[in-house]
Amino acid sequence: MASLRARIARRLYLDWPALGARAVAVRHVLQAASDWGHALGSMTRAGLAGERRCARCGIDARILGIWLDTNDVCNECVDAASGERRSSETVRSTESPHSWRDRIADPVAAGLLTPRPGRGAVDALVALSGGKDSLATLLIAKRELGLSVAALTLDNGFLLDPALAACRSWCDELDAPLTVIRDAMHDDVRGALARRNLTPWPCVACFDRLSRALITEATRLGGPAIVTGLRYRWPGGSACARASQAFAAYAPSPAAETLWVVNLPAAVGLAEAEERELLARHGWADPGIAGHSTNCLLPAHFERLHLERLGRPHESARFVSLEARQGVISREVAIERTRADAPPAWHRDEIERRLAQDPR
Repeated sequence: MASLRARIARRLYLDWPALGARAVAVRHVLQAASDWGHALGSMTRAGLAGERRCARCGIDARILGIWLDTNDVCNECVDAASGERRSSETVRSTESPHSWRDRIADPVAAGLLTPRPGRGAVDALVALSGGKDSLATLLIAKRELGLSVAALTLDNGFLLDPALAACRSWCDELDAPLTVIRDAMHDDVRGALARRNLTPWPCVACFDRLSRALITEATRLGGPAIVTGLRYRWPGGSACARASQAFAAYAPSPAAETLWVVNLPAAVGLAEAEERELLARHGWADPGIAGHSTNCLLPAHFERLHLERLGRPHESARFVSLEARQGVISREVAIERTRADAPPAWHRDEIERRLAQDPR
């Protein structure tokens, strides 16, 4: 039933954007009323009137659905499972004596990330964007876990040129077959920019296309695990989930019931400092674009527009705060990445240049 609701919401949001924009506006009004109701009813602090941040994960309380208690701790931190690591805890040391495989505590994830000789040519299909998380995932899967891997890249038309080049060069070096799907999102971006509330959010449309492409490719390859560079665990604390759960709104095909998705950095407990050290040894350099993406121009640009137009940060910041809550990054890093500062001029100019081009 939850999956059906998610698919209905997906159709409303992505396929009928004009109607979806109205539905989003109504939802925002109701959510804002609920936030103030929680704040006034339990002596908690709503953050709708100015920037206030959670004392633990750093999330901005102006985001709808977030409110702070009298200790400035957000409702999501309060509701988090007791076994979830907090940002104040010590993350895994880079001097860990265990092998990468020994670090996988989840038995299901451990099984999915084990080479399967004789059961198919490919053990894992890596969702490769050319950003630091996906490149680290490719490297660990191939070099450290010994998996036979293939990779899939969705070129949405707004990936950095160095990111696309890294996808190709790293796959060549690691002997990992790469499939690049060109699915330009220029019309999606123009449509979102034309609406005040930026509906549908381009990153949602991109994930919709990516998840479907991953399921199609994994099915073609014989059903290997789909491996992502996401660094957080799914609800319940697991680093893996059925594709029908992980891609609930975007995966209606029967194949989604049999395929598994593994967030590899979460499965091995990869802290960001360790990830950057690993990538630096392999020659990766941070492109230094705005926001919390290291491969795509769109997130920082749209997050800034959302703040300017609607007066509050976009809820995509929840994912960064979740990483802080689970101990992957510090609260300070989470705050820095979710400030929605204005991107530099070259960043905005490059988006405009690409929009002016005919992707066909």
